[in-house]
Amino acid sequence: MLRKALILNTLFIILIFPTFLLGQIVGTSFSADRVIVKPDNTIFADGNVVIRQGAIFIRAKSVTINQESSEIHFSEIMEFSDNNAVKISAEEAVLDTKISSGIISAARIVIDETIKIQASQVTLKNGKVATAKDISRITSCDDCETGSPLWYFTASSANRDMENSNIVYRNVTLRVKAIPIAYFPYLRLPDPNVSRARGFLNPEVAITSNLGAGVKLPYFIPIGRSRDLLITPFISPNTKTLEYRYREKFRKGDFTANGAISYDDLMQGGYRYFYKLSGRFKLKYGLNITMQSGFSKDDLYLRDYSYGSAATLKSRVAVSKTVANRDRFFKGNLNYVGDDSNESSLREYYSARGTYIKHIEQNFLTGNLALALDVNSSYNVIEKDQLSRPPSSLQLGMDYSDKKYLGPLVLSNKSFIKFNSFINSEDSETFKEEFTSLYGVSSELLFPIFKRQIKSSHFVYPKIMVAFNQQDGRVSGNSFRSQEELSFGNIYAGKKYSSLSESETGISLSMGVGYQTNWGKNDSFELSIGGLRLGGATYQPVDLNGLNQDQYNYLGSFKYKNKAGYSLYGEGLLTGSGNFLRGTVKADFSKRNLKISGGYDFYASEVDSRLSNDLMNLEYLSSYNFSQNLNVTASGRYDLYEQAFSNSSYTLNFQVRSWQYSLTQDFLKQEQEKISLSTIYNDDCTRIKISLENQFASSGTSNAIQSLKILAQLKPFGSFPISDF
Repeated sequence: MLRKALILNTLFIILIFPTFLLGQIVGTSFSADRVIVKPDNTIFADGNVVIRQGAIFIRAKSVTINQESSEIHFSEIMEFSDNNAVKISAEEAVLDTKISSGIISAARIVIDETIKIQASQVTLKNGKVATAKDISRITSCDDCETGSPLWYFTASSANRDMENSNIVYRNVTLRVKAIPIAYFPYLRLPDPNVSRARGFLNPEVAITSNLGAGVKLPYFIPIGRSRDLLITPFISPNTKTLEYRYREKFRKGDFTANGAISYDDLMQGGYRYFYKLSGRFKLKYGLNITMQSGFSKDDLYLRDYSYGSAATLKSRVAVSKTVANRDRFFKGNLNYVGDDSNESSLREYYSARGTYIKHIEQNFLTGNLALALDVNSSYNVIEKDQLSRPPSSLQLGMDYSDKKYLGPLVLSNKSFIKFNSFINSEDSETFKEEFTSLYGVSSELLFPIFKRQIKSSHFVYPKIMVAFNQQDGRVSGNSFRSQEELSFGNIYAGKKYSSLSESETGISLSMGVGYQTNWGKNDSFELSIGGLRLGGATYQPVDLNGLNQDQYNYLGSFKYKNKAGYSLYGEGLLTGSGNFLRGTVKADFSKRNLKISGGYDFYASEVDSRLSNDLMNLEYLSSYNFSQNLNVTASGRYDLYEQAFSNSSYTLNFQVRSWQYSLTQDFLKQEQEKISLSTIYNDDCTRIKISLENQFASSGTSNAIQSLKILAQLKPFGSFPISDF
């Protein structure tokens, strides 16, 4: 009996001894199918060996624990993970008993389930991969049918820079289909575990007719948590360029600086450069300020390098404030614009604009009474410090509105009075102040009629309005006049003219009726008819779109849509004598893979004295998906009078496996034809975009610039976005 007890105790000690040794480290657990304690105080275990130490999990074929050297030898590691998106498999490893430091041989590493690394030796430090040697593969692609991925890097070594959150590779070779195409003695890439780190971003190859073939290699530098710098060298046979972008985020604003400096063969005179600064800030008391400033050494530099237009480099400062609540509304703007370019004689422009509306509490009237103030003032500084005064205005007014329900009738009454001050210097060539006063009253009567049925509803709303407007005083010049046209937006307005300095006069009469019906789930039809007669006006506008004096003008519109994907809309304007002045018809159809929309516009020559003939245009937009991978789109505008296209565009998109192709042809009247070609290869590990297009000059020269751009992205390396200038 004693012998059996000794055997059981010995067996128990043998089984728990490895667990006891590892158990000296807090949080460690150990299990295996077989455990052998050897005479030299080493422990051998095999069969489903599993060791857990904190977040580290290891599953191996066998393990040897050396108590004297405090080392653990693993053979054929099938899984090693640190619960931090890093997984390792290897042939063997030698780690300390804390399983936090050591060497892993013939390792295969997967980071964030995307980046795959194969190395002959990996060093583990403090539970994380620190270095790697003899790297035979770094890629995010899966193996192709040929046995190797589409692209991969090889390197002699890699060191992980924990402080700067990146990885430094040495003697790097980029291989595509196992063929070496590029060599880098030193390459610093962001650590895949971070979303913002120092390193190279998407490389880009650009080929243009004026700059030749070149390459751009952006380098991203984070500066703290709220600032970063992007430096992009661009080198080609005809230029050496350095682009830059600095960004900083503040608690209540942001600031950005873009620019470039170049030395090229396009112009004599050495270096060319430009810069652009912009910022937005929220100040105290609800003030918002936006600022912009820029400069280009010569007018053609931005165009030659596709950096934008000179207009974006003007100096601008705007201060604004908006207050809106139940009793008042205020919106004010102060603006400054400076222009140092040679394209304009205007050097500086200052303006102030503000609107204030205050609801007045009172017990005399049943409706709403409000006080309104509007200010618009500015002046210019032109060449040789000469000053000019653009048109400026000051308006002070009072508005009253009231609505009453008289049984089934709805009666709305409105009235207003405005006092205006104008300086019309732009076209009257004088700084003389001019005054006008406007006042008016209007009454609108609405009689809505409803009828609901089981499967449909009907709504009829006859409407009539009588308005009286008058204006005292006149303004010389046309600066404050606006283009006027009759529409359903203003036919029932108390004042039909939107002009600040002009108005209709006398009594005007508006009347009309609307009808709407709905049936089914998505079927509806709407019809509106209205007419207007003005008593008079202070001036006759250039375009006579229905706001004519001493005659009736009629508006009509309809809208139909159904659940089958059809919709139709039309609107027309006629004079009292039956002349058709303006008309629009638009139709849309959508069903399965086909989408079609079209429209017809008509403007009679008598509408606008600037038209020598009637204007008749057809517009169309169609799109058809032949399959999930093939799409055709066409759009354009056709002039029926001249029987010619004023613009048109055709696009063909199709996809073959991971390749996407796009062909676009654009035509614009009085300009050369433009063709754009692009090819995109996109899969889980690679994105390559190749584009070819013409860039037409807007100034300086009529020669077009043909450009070919190649953008390569090795996912997830260089996945940081790059903002356009």
